[in-house]
Amino acid sequence: HLLEIAFAALAELTPRDVQLTCFHLGNMHLRKGDFVAAEQVLRAGVAQVPSSEPLAINLGGALIGQGREADATAVLQAAAEHNPGSATLQARLGYAMSSDGQIGAAHDAYCRSLVADPAQPMTLNQAGNNLLSMGEAGDAVLHFRRSLELRRHAKTASNRLLALHYTDEATPAELRAEHLAWARTYTSDLPRFDHVNAGTEQDRPLRIGYVSPDLRQHSVASFIEPVLRSHDRSRFRVHCYADVKRPDEVTARLRELSDHWVDASTLSDDALAQRIFDDRINILVDLAGHTARHRLLVFARRPAPVQVSWLGYPDSTGLAEIDYRLTDELADPVGSEQPGQTLWRLPAPFLCYGMPQQPQSEAVTPERPFTFGSFNDIAKLSPRCVAVWAEILRAAPDARLLLKSAGLQDPSVAKRVRERFAEHGIAPERIDLRGRIDSAAGHLAFYREVDVGLDTFPYAGTTTTCEALAQGVPVLTLLGDRHAHRVGKTLLHAVGLQDLVVEDTGSYIALALELYRSPASLEQARDHLSQGIAHTPLADSTRFTQAFESAMQTIWSERQSGIAGAG
Repeated sequence: HLLEIAFAALAELTPRDVQLTCFHLGNMHLRKGDFVAAEQVLRAGVAQVPSSEPLAINLGGALIGQGREADATAVLQAAAEHNPGSATLQARLGYAMSSDGQIGAAHDAYCRSLVADPAQPMTLNQAGNNLLSMGEAGDAVLHFRRSLELRRHAKTASNRLLALHYTDEATPAELRAEHLAWARTYTSDLPRFDHVNAGTEQDRPLRIGYVSPDLRQHSVASFIEPVLRSHDRSRFRVHCYADVKRPDEVTARLRELSDHWVDASTLSDDALAQRIFDDRINILVDLAGHTARHRLLVFARRPAPVQVSWLGYPDSTGLAEIDYRLTDELADPVGSEQPGQTLWRLPAPFLCYGMPQQPQSEAVTPERPFTFGSFNDIAKLSPRCVAVWAEILRAAPDARLLLKSAGLQDPSVAKRVRERFAEHGIAPERIDLRGRIDSAAGHLAFYREVDVGLDTFPYAGTTTTCEALAQGVPVLTLLGDRHAHRVGKTLLHAVGLQDLVVEDTGSYIALALELYRSPASLEQARDHLSQGIAHTPLADSTRFTQAFESAMQTIWSERQSGIAGAG
C-alpha cells in the first residue's frame, strides 16, 4: 500500500525528480539484492520517463538478477530507441542478449557500443567473453588485451589467461610466465594470514575446504560429487564455500553431502578469507582456477596453511600461495614442470567421473550416415582443429560431423561455424549443428547419433569425453605439450583405449579414417565400452577418493614435519 502511494506521488514530480528518486531508491534495493523491489521502483520510473538511460539500465540489471534476460533485453532495446547513440545502453543490451543466448545479436550490440566509444574496458571484456561463446577465441584474446591496456583488472586478466588456452598463440613456458605476471600484478599488496602454529595442530579429522562457483549444474559437479559422497568422515570434515549465484537441484544435492556449507556469493574476498581462517581449514582446494567467478584473490590471502588447485582449470594459477596443483603423470609427465610450478601427481586418472550412467548408445544403424561428433564448447574449435576435421570429412565423403554446443543455439553462430568448414571445401549440409538441451537425459541421448568422437585441440575435452565414453562412443584424441592438450590421454588410458591416443595430426586423420572405413576396428572399440565405465578407474569413486585422501594426508603430514623441523 505504501508503494502504491509512493508511485502515485511520482506523478506530481518533474521528470528529473522522478528519475532521481527512482534511480536512488532502485539502487538501494539492488545493493541489498532485492531485485523484485528494485524492479517495481524502476519500472514506475521508466513508465513516466521512458527516455531515461540510467533507469532503463538499472531496470535491466534488476531483471537479469531475477534470471529474466529476455525481459531485460526488451527494456534495454526500448531505451536504445530513445538514445540511439548511447554506448552504455548498447553495451548493457549486449550483456543482456548474451546472457539470453542471443550471441550474434549481442556481438552486434557490443560492436555498436565500441564504435560509439572504443575506450570502454568493461565493454571490451564482456565482448571478449561473448566472442568465446561464438567460438572466436583469437578475437576474444585481442579484446581482453585492449581492455587491459585501458584498465588493469584481475578478472579481465584471468579471462585472457583462460582464452589463451583455446589458441595456439602461447607455449607452455609463455603461459606460465603470463600466470606468474598475473599473480605479481594483482596479489602482491594483499594481506596474508599467519599460520605459524597451524602445522602443530593435532586436530582430527582434517578439515578440507572446497571453493567453487560451480557447485551446481556444471561439469565440475560431475567430478566433485563422487568425492564428497565417498569422503571418509572419520578422517575428514568437508567444508564447501559455494559462490553460486543461482542454486539448483545439484547445489542442493552437494550441500547434503557436505558437513559445512557456506554461501560465499555475498561475501567479499576479505570476508570469505576471514571465514575460512576462522573455520580453521587445514587444506583449502580451489576448483576454478582462472575461470568465471573465481576466488583466487581469497587464496592469495592464504586463509589456510595448505592450499591446492584441482579440477576446474588446465594450468597452474600463478599464485605462490597455492602450494600444489593436483594432476597425474599422463596429463603432466615428469619433467614437464615450469619454474615455480609444484605438481602433486595422483595415480592416474587425476579425477573421477561421477555423472549418473544412462543407457548405452545404440549400435550403428543404416538409417543415418556415419557420424563423427564433438559436444565440446565451440570456443575449443580452433582453426587448426577445423582444418584437420575438414580433411577427415573430405576423405570420408559420405560421413557427416555432428557438433553440439550451447552457442550453436544462435542461428548466426551456427552459420559462422558452417562457413568456417566451407572455407575448407565442406558443404554446409554435412555439418549437423545442435544447441543446448536442458535435460541431462536428452543431452546424453544425442550420443546415439555419434559413431566416433573427435576430441578438440589444443584444448581437449574432459566432461564431454567422459560422457561419450560412458555412452559407449570411442573418442580419438591428439596428444600435445601441455595439460589442456594431454587430458584426453589420461581419460582414454583409464578406460583401456590408449590406442586412440595419437601424437600428430597425420596420425589423427589416419586413425579417424581407419575407424570410418573399417567396421571391425570401430566395433572392437565400441565392444570395449559396451559394459560401461562404472568399474574402470575413470569412474571408480572409492578407489579415487582413497587415493585423493591419501595425498591430502601426506601433504598435511609433510607440512607438519616441515614446521617441526624448523622448530
